[in-house]
Amino acid sequence: MTAIIEARGLSAGYGKVVIVRDLDLSIEPGEIVALLGPNGAGKTTTLMTLAGALTPLGGDVELFGRPTTAPLHKRVQSGLGVIGEERTVLMGLTVAENLRVCRSDTARALELFPELEAHLHRKVGLLSGGQQQMLALARVLSRNPSVILADELSLGLAPVIVKRLLQALRAAADTGVGVLLVEQHVREALAIADRVYVLQRGRVVLSGQAAEIADRVGDLQASYFAADAEHDPIESDEVTA
Repeated sequence: MTAIIEARGLSAGYGKVVIVRDLDLSIEPGEIVALLGPNGAGKTTTLMTLAGALTPLGGDVELFGRPTTAPLHKRVQSGLGVIGEERTVLMGLTVAENLRVCRSDTARALELFPELEAHLHRKVGLLSGGQQQMLALARVLSRNPSVILADELSLGLAPVIVKRLLQALRAAADTGVGVLLVEQHVREALAIADRVYVLQRGRVVLSGQAAEIADRVGDLQASYFAADAEHDPIESDEVTA
């Protein structure tokens, strides 16, 4: 099966500072790929480079089987959905206006997240963080993307909301959408993912099937996230990314 989006020997960073080196990564239709690792490992840099928001410093990005240098907005137009670490919604507009601006299917968005219907005419800045993130995901999913890049979808949210959002991503993948998920809740990410890449200092140090890695999550955290433990303590069931 041809990957929807793929990195080949990718190096990425900011200016002359290289954060990610020689990365090979792929996402196929219908699968969720979790990208895990400690703070500063290069997860967001990888995602933003795949999205076209950052220019690669080396290697290639392929979208739908072809090399691409297109900017972010062109990739979005071709079927890429992106949810950034910051809330990717327009706070000064209403929920309905947010959906219209993005040319999202409002009926589909409300089908995915009925909780938003009562707030259609409310400014997004007045919504809870969970409602804002539901809207961010609804805007992407209701445009029927081929692939979604999601960065810290659950950041700062209650566990019940995290579960709701991740289940929506799993449901999308089950219809054929490819998903790359950067996620701080390791166990929750592994529960819905098909495959996993673990980054450490900009390089892949472990990859494999999510089910196999889930059985070793304690060892995973101890072995690959220990370098940041002094600065970012890790709880037994999650990693702050």
